[in-house]
Amino acid sequence: MRVRAALLLCAAACHGAFIRTGKWQKPKSAPVDYDRASPYGSWRNESYDWEAAKRRVLDHAMRDVARYSIDESHKSTKLALRSALLDKTHAIWILQGRLFVHKAYLGEMKRELHLRFMNSVLRKKSDLIKNVVYTFDEGASGPSHECDPHLPKLVIAKKNGEKQCGVLVPNPYFGDLYRNWERERSALVALGRRRKWENRRPQLFWRGKIRGREAVINKERDCSREAGNYARLQAASLTAHDAKKFDVRTNTCRPRPIRSLSQDLCRKVLPQNDDLAKIRDSGCRAVQGRFMNHGKFNTFQYLLDLPGSTTGSYSRNLNHLWLLGAVVVFWAGPLLEPGGALQWYSAGLRDGRTHVTVNVSTAKATLDAITDHVEWRNELLENSRGVADNLLCGECMGSYVATVLTSLRQRLPLLDSALNQRTHHTANATLAELLSRENCARHFAAGLVEVVRGTPRNRREPGWSITWRTAATGAAACDLLGALPAPFRDPKMSAAGRRGGARVRERVPLASSV
Repeated sequence: MRVRAALLLCAAACHGAFIRTGKWQKPKSAPVDYDRASPYGSWRNESYDWEAAKRRVLDHAMRDVARYSIDESHKSTKLALRSALLDKTHAIWILQGRLFVHKAYLGEMKRELHLRFMNSVLRKKSDLIKNVVYTFDEGASGPSHECDPHLPKLVIAKKNGEKQCGVLVPNPYFGDLYRNWERERSALVALGRRRKWENRRPQLFWRGKIRGREAVINKERDCSREAGNYARLQAASLTAHDAKKFDVRTNTCRPRPIRSLSQDLCRKVLPQNDDLAKIRDSGCRAVQGRFMNHGKFNTFQYLLDLPGSTTGSYSRNLNHLWLLGAVVVFWAGPLLEPGGALQWYSAGLRDGRTHVTVNVSTAKATLDAITDHVEWRNELLENSRGVADNLLCGECMGSYVATVLTSLRQRLPLLDSALNQRTHHTANATLAELLSRENCARHFAAGLVEVVRGTPRNRREPGWSITWRTAATGAAACDLLGALPAPFRDPKMSAAGRRGGARVRERVPLASSV
């Protein structure tokens, strides 16, 4: 009887889910309210205090720096160097204005781009930075583990806000700050000024990829790893709803397939309404768009910054959006931090003053409000250029990084004195002594690498973005770090380095340099 009753209940529950052909139908979702009022009820047309914005950025960095205790001990200095020796793929040594890493550090794009970035900073700021050892976390979501209390960590983003460890620094895609980035920044600013607002398309623009994978969703807690793709799919649905006002399209689309609503582990936090289902199930045909480079971005009045494609972390696209003379728009959505992942200059921004934040329901109303109120629009345009001039200039970022590293040195005076090889502190062990105690030769068996140039000598040849040489291996690497000579100066390139197609450029040292 119990089995029969259960079957009857199941039949009654499933009756409405079948049509005459007997095929399963997904339950209907509630429609999206696209006309919800914009949250920006008031604004003020006054000049933005950029000096105060810079102070907020620096104060935010100093709060992170202060997490490293100034009450260090001789043991903590040993532990810091031990951590640097063990973490071969993240530790960076800056000694006597020279940039060293373990050979295992090479081979990953963002890590090598960070070396290019730091090489350009050292050209201008080596007298301020002097000697420092730190680890660099290239993860777009920020570190997932606790920070080493003895060894400083630099990070490029914090998806989960202040609770993540590390000190924020510019992402590595800025590259060479004083050469390449300044030229690129000036060119894009000029491009943005070339086209007036009235001559642009009155649309919100974005191009990118949607590439979800069902395999990453094994448990409900894994849904945060799909937040970025969900935000991109949700934003693209605006285009399917109103193509005159939105040009949010994808040039590569592989959304996470969902066979039925009952099988979607993320249905509670990432609801799949009918609009998203149509776009996803059709392979995004309704929102397909061709690729456009930054040279075409100045044809739109509004530029959208969406989070990273998988975890919803920071997006490198934002580096350029401030420069193009358009209103910058941030996206808000489920499982995303308000305002997106924290970046080093996030504290200098103000929602409604430097940019606006929208979601799938408020986007249309917010864009209409900006169009209707010229004073507010002009303020947003002026302040977006202000971000480019006051926070994203090469000197701005170089000075910021130099200040952060100098402050970290001051928080760790014993480590700083050990690295400062020109001054002998009788109470402290020298770097050479500390390295010998940690069996340094074993850690550098694969080799110690020095970055000697930020870019390859011949840019037409393929390869990564830095020029390096193997400084020494084993015990010789430890001796080199313990008693460095004068800074390494651009030696002749080896025959191996001249061969085309080398992935990394290697230089042969001068005889007097080692």
